[in-house]
Amino acid sequence: MATAQDRPDRTRLIGGPGLLLVWLYGVMVVGAVSRSAYQIATEFDRAPLAYALSAAAGVVYGFITYTLVRGGRRPAGRRWCAAPPSSWAY
Repeated sequence: MATAQDRPDRTRLIGGPGLLLVWLYGVMVVGAVSRSAYQIATEFDRAPLAYALSAAAGVVYGFITYTLVRGGRRPAGRRWCAAPPSSWAY
């Protein structure tokens, strides 16, 4: 079992200037998702690609915000990579 000493130090951006960055990305998430939800619900037939890309931007902003709050680097995310583990650079 891993102890606290075995775990690498992770930097979380939830204090100081990092908090401002997290808040800004959070605002962009709310703006992009709410705008795209409204546009898809009311006028999707006018520009479906643009509204779908706007929704995708909201998802990307959400992922960035989550990553900033989570902090650090985790090798577990590499399981989605098609390269064999021997080629992973740590």
